[in-house]
Amino acid sequence: MWTECYGRGMRDLILETPCYTSEYLNRWMRAESDDILDQLFMDYQGTLWDTPYHRAFFQVLKETCPETVFHGVDIGTDSDLGWRYIHLLDAEGLQDDPSYAQARECLSQGRTYSNKKSPPYAAAQYRDECLAENFTAVFDALGGRDVMGIFGCFHINGDDGARPFPEYVTMLDRLLSLYPDAIEIKTCPPEMEILTVSGREYSAEYGGMTASYQSGYAPRRFWKLIDAYEDFQNCPLTGSYFLTLPFVTEIGQVYVIERQLEDGTVSVRYYRTDGNWMDGYWMAEEFLPE
Repeated sequence: MWTECYGRGMRDLILETPCYTSEYLNRWMRAESDDILDQLFMDYQGTLWDTPYHRAFFQVLKETCPETVFHGVDIGTDSDLGWRYIHLLDAEGLQDDPSYAQARECLSQGRTYSNKKSPPYAAAQYRDECLAENFTAVFDALGGRDVMGIFGCFHINGDDGARPFPEYVTMLDRLLSLYPDAIEIKTCPPEMEILTVSGREYSAEYGGMTASYQSGYAPRRFWKLIDAYEDFQNCPLTGSYFLTLPFVTEIGQVYVIERQLEDGTVSVRYYRTDGNWMDGYWMAEEFLPE
């Protein structure tokens, strides 16, 4: 999608990252080595950012769309990375650079987000507010130039199951109220597979791969089973749970997580969302399929 937009003359790519992450990416785009990119992926180890596909995306983009300028509009919860960027600007005497104040504000938003523990979805709602506010600031500063933004479905598809409750206002809701005739929305269709669980076949939405830095584990892969909850809702729980799945977590879903161990064997675990809540997420609790 970005290659197409780039070919039409766009150069500004807005990402669901903090502003300081995007500024590091901009520095890397101008650098001869991958040292900055290597450090960024070390900083994001174990998160949904940390996949070989994501890294390859940036490397191919640098090759094919070298004039791309990144703009990050997310809140700053990774404070070590943010403060390192601020200290870098201090060392370079760039305290008057606009990104200096932006980085500080981004970290302030991250602190506020982390302190919003209740009511349910208060933190998520605040994040969507900040995403819209930060997006607007970037877009308006560009003087109306065409831009492309890449965002997760939680912030976009509020009308197809991603909205946690009817009153929830997504980032896109806010942007559409400001720019009703300026936004074109394209979604990436999920990759579907067939998985067999307990002798039954299910359509499964593939959620991609992310690294697991627990001892003895290689990267892990994720699937959401379609129309499987009723078959497994009474299976016994183990007491383990997972929060940050690469899907919009909804009540009544079943997820599969596969990990490949260092000895070559594969560990497959099964989770379902019964409606229990923790830290802004529906808990995906591990169960034993019968």
